[in-house]
Amino acid sequence: MLGIIQERRKKRNRILLPIQDMISSGLRLRFFNGHCGCQGYSPLELASLASMVVENTSPTLLPFNTMIHMVTIKLSSSNYLLWKSQLLPLLEIQELLDHVDGTLAPPPWFAPGDSQTPNIKHFAWKNINQRFFSLLLSSLTKEAMVEVVGLSTSREV
Repeated sequence: MLGIIQERRKKRNRILLPIQDMISSGLRLRFFNGHCGCQGYSPLELASLASMVVENTSPTLLPFNTMIHMVTIKLSSSNYLLWKSQLLPLLEIQELLDHVDGTLAPPPWFAPGDSQTPNIKHFAWKNINQRFFSLLLSSLTKEAMVEVVGLSTSREV
């Protein structure tokens, strides 16, 4: 058991050390900026890493589980303006509005110029988008949720 824990710590440090270097240099890590230290990790590890980085790089960004509790009015057929007035400022301050208005298109699956290497930026975008998608779904009444069944991105909602 101790050997497994030590191996996980080594693996975590292999991921975290390049990130700590980037944080200390003041770079925004929201999309990793193509940092080569992340090469060789699985898509699942990269998605996990992306969520950790997004929530820990800026003191103004709130974790998604906190944001869910800040949306107190659930969207129904009669309260769109109230719902929108509480959601838009939260999205703007959390730098998520670009996922809704379409200004941030999903990056390609594979790294530019390489059809074999998964694109780190795509997995980071997908992770953020799915967490935001969950936030949007949690802000809907059952009546409104019926309208979004089958949609898969926050932009579609």
